[in-house]
Amino acid sequence: MSRENIDRIKRLAAGFLSCLLIAVFTAVFIIQAFRIPSGSMEPLLKAGDRILVFKPVYGFRIPFSGKKILSFFRPERGKPVVFRFPKDSEEIFIKRCMGLPGDIIELKSGRLFVNGVEQAESYAFHSGTPSAPGDFGPYRVPHNCWFMLGDNRDESFDSRYWGPVRTEDLIGNPFLVYWPLSRCRAVK
Repeated sequence: MSRENIDRIKRLAAGFLSCLLIAVFTAVFIIQAFRIPSGSMEPLLKAGDRILVFKPVYGFRIPFSGKKILSFFRPERGKPVVFRFPKDSEEIFIKRCMGLPGDIIELKSGRLFVNGVEQAESYAFHSGTPSAPGDFGPYRVPHNCWFMLGDNRDESFDSRYWGPVRTEDLIGNPFLVYWPLSRCRAVK
């Protein structure tokens, strides 16, 4: 093999490795794709939808340590959040953040009250076949934790059952449904 061919193979290998490193870095630290496993966020997200999530918004997770660095933002009430399930960190959930640290959360007949004030929730959906409790609380969200509820309140397995989500379990904000193409749109 000529020197010229060897140099060409080295350049191709270096280019391939560079692309691979960029792809891995992006998936680990910047943007990641997830599949919606259930209908708990209907009508916003349907089971089987594929979404992209912007991860740096809640800080960078140091691989294999569970610790986060450079956290500049906190979840906002009413915004969808992707996080590790508190009971099994291998499972990924998406719910809407409805309680901030220190908030008192209460559900009465399916209506949400935060610190005694009823919340206007245009995104909340009630299917009429409740498997979730219509009444909940009052419950004070602990320090460094977030209370998450599914939009499909009657069919959602959420913080009412398994408690709040810790800051270190936050992954990021969903920003795009990319599949199926017929549902491609921004997530709000």
